[in-house]
Amino acid sequence: QARHKPRYISLTNLRKYVIQYRNSYDARRPPEAYSDGIHCHFIKEEPAVEQSTELIDLTRRSYEALSSGDIAFFERHVSQDEGVLAIGTDPNEWWSEYATIIRVFKIQLEEMGPLSIDVGTLNAYSDGNVGWAAGRLTLRLADGTAVPLRVTSVYQRQQGDWKIVQWHGSAGVPNADVIGKDLTTE
Repeated sequence: QARHKPRYISLTNLRKYVIQYRNSYDARRPPEAYSDGIHCHFIKEEPAVEQSTELIDLTRRSYEALSSGDIAFFERHVSQDEGVLAIGTDPNEWWSEYATIIRVFKIQLEEMGPLSIDVGTLNAYSDGNVGWAAGRLTLRLADGTAVPLRVTSVYQRQQGDWKIVQWHGSAGVPNADVIGKDLTTE
């Protein structure tokens, strides 16, 4: 028997193929009886990048958690996997482990005191198990200081839940220049 060059078929075309032969299917016949002698390898279609209202909602909730000092939100939604990373405005704000991220977020939220966040623009997209969000927001401190920030988040779906694997909040200058005081960075 001659060897055939493998043909790759998408899941969409496989569905069409199955529908086409559905009426002639007989479970007693071997699968190769339906391949017309062509050896097929099935490939998974790549999901398309799409806007994600789910990640927009999750990102908004992360801003609300910052406003209310809800560290438990971050304990639940920051990935504990290797490679997790958070970057802040201060040159020393570069944290690469879950425990460090949670510890420093908790201390900083206490140090900053009451604050509110006004969300300007917020966009989020996903592609399979990976998603990202970017927002322009204004951080309002208790003394009335308004600080424009840019925040990006990268998410990965882990065990069915979106987890933050990378977070970056930036005003582009050290914390002392932005809010008038140094914050813990280690």
